[in-house]
Amino acid sequence: MKDLQKTGRPMFLSILCVFGFFGCFLRTILVISPAVQAQGRWYAVYISLSAVIMIICLCGLWLMKKLAFWAFLTYFILNTGINGAVGLLNFKTILLNPQDFASFALVPLILFTTLIFYRRLD
Repeated sequence: MKDLQKTGRPMFLSILCVFGFFGCFLRTILVISPAVQAQGRWYAVYISLSAVIMIICLCGLWLMKKLAFWAFLTYFILNTGINGAVGLLNFKTILLNPQDFASFALVPLILFTTLIFYRRLD
């Protein structure tokens, strides 16, 4: 019975991970944007490191690891807190701009999908 539950990675999670990898690529390009540069050099380094951490978490989710879920959840909470403290997290802008909404909603959507299939994780 236990082998039947772990039948592999769900297709929807695979698609979300691919979008996440693409988002990490876009995040590295974001480092040279005026909004990031206005925050200072430390924030550009933070964005780069957070992209690397997100790639590691997505690789873990791709391999269906429980630790990756918890690491990704921690990353999301810390990243949201830091962006809120810096002043770059504006929920009104996120709700009105479809591009911002899509980029912000991807991580919670990945976390929610992984939570649904949590029993399949190793």
